[in-house]
Amino acid sequence: MCILYVAQGLPFGLFSVSIPSWLATQDYSTAEVATFIGIAGLPWSFKFFAGPIMDRFSFLAMGHRRPWILIAQLGIVASFTLLANVYPLVTSIYAVAMLGFLINFFCASQDVAVDGMAIGVLENNERGRANAFMFGGQLMGIAGGASGGSYLLNHFGMTETALIGAAITLVIFLMPLLFKERQSEKRFPWSQGVVTAEIAALQIDRIAPMVGRLMAVLLVPLSLLLIATEATSRLANGLLFAYLPTFTVQDLGWADTVYNDCYSISNVIAAVVGIAFGPIVDRFGAAKVIAFASFTKAGLVLACAALPQLWGDTLWGGFIVIFVSAGQVFAIAIISTFMRICSKQVAASQFAIYMASSNLAFAGGALLLGAIGSIVSTTEILLGLALVFALVPFVFFAASKKTSGRPEQAVAA
Repeated sequence: MCILYVAQGLPFGLFSVSIPSWLATQDYSTAEVATFIGIAGLPWSFKFFAGPIMDRFSFLAMGHRRPWILIAQLGIVASFTLLANVYPLVTSIYAVAMLGFLINFFCASQDVAVDGMAIGVLENNERGRANAFMFGGQLMGIAGGASGGSYLLNHFGMTETALIGAAITLVIFLMPLLFKERQSEKRFPWSQGVVTAEIAALQIDRIAPMVGRLMAVLLVPLSLLLIATEATSRLANGLLFAYLPTFTVQDLGWADTVYNDCYSISNVIAAVVGIAFGPIVDRFGAAKVIAFASFTKAGLVLACAALPQLWGDTLWGGFIVIFVSAGQVFAIAIISTFMRICSKQVAASQFAIYMASSNLAFAGGALLLGAIGSIVSTTEILLGLALVFALVPFVFFAASKKTSGRPEQAVAA
C-alpha cells in the first residue's frame, strides 16, 4: 500500500509543484498557474464515479480490489507515455493541463481501489499507523515528483520527464502484479486460487441495494459533519498551495528549483512526523490530533500575516516545512476516522465520496485563487486562511453534538 501511494504521489508532485513553479519562471501569471493546478488535479474531485463501479464489478478470484489497481497502474504508464509523445507537438499550458488531468484520472482511480483494499484488510486499531505509513509513502512520491521533476524539467524537458515517470510507474506495477491481496486468491488469471465465502459475501450484484446501503451510511450527521470538516480544511489548503509557487518564485525571488527542493524536503520531514503521530492517533483519538494540527496551521499563518519580515528565505522555508507537517498529521487523523465509519460492502464508493469531496474542495481553493489572486494582497490571503484553519476543529467537534459522546466514541459505534 505504501509503494502504491508513492506511485500516486509522483504525478501529484509533478503537476501541482514542479510544473507550476517551472511555468512561473516562464512568466505565466498567478491566475494561469492556479488554473493549471485546478484542471490537472480535478480528477481527484470525482473519484466517487469510480467507487460504485469497483463495488459492483470485480474479478474476485484475483482479489476484491487488486484487479482495479493493476488496470489503473497500466493507465498511468500509458498516459505518461502519451504526454511524452504529444508534448513536442502541443505545448499549450492548457493542453499539458488536460494530459495531467488524464494521468491524475488513473491515479485517482487507483487511490479508490487501494483505499478500498485497506478498509477491507486492516483492523480498526491498525488504521492510524497504516495511514501514517501510506501517506508517508505518498509524501515521498510527492517529494520525488516535485524535486526530481523540477530537475528533469530544467535539465532535459517535458518529454524526458514524462518517459521517466512512465518507467518508474511500470516498475511499481510489479508490486501489485506479484503480491496477492489474500493468500487464497490467484496471482495471475491462469493461476490456482479460490474466492472465500467472506469475500464473496461482500460482492453486491445489483445497483439498487448498493445505492441504498451507500446512502444509509453517508447521510448520517457524523458522516456529513466529517465531510464538512475535511472540505473546510482542504479549501484553505488548495488556495495556499496554489499561491505558494508564484509568490515564492516571483515575489520572493526564489529559483523554481530551490522552491521545489524546499517543498520536497518538507514532504520528507512531514512523512516522518506523520509516522510518529500514527500511534498517537490510535491511542488518543482523532479529535485531539485534529485540533492540535489545525490550531498549529492557524497560528503559523497568522504569524506570517502579522509579521511580513517572516517572508525571508530561511523563515519562509521553515513556514513551509511546519505547515506541510501539520497538514500531514491532520490528514492521518481525519482519514483514519473516515475509514473507521466505512462499510466494507460499499467501502470503495463511500471512501471515494469522502476523498472526492476533499479533493474537490482543494481544487476549488486553487480555482478560487485564480479568481481573486489579482485583487487581494498576501496579508489578506493569510489572514483569511488563519480564520478558516481555526474554525476547522469546531466543525469536527460539532459531530459530537449529533451523537451521544465524543467523536471517537461515535466512530467506534
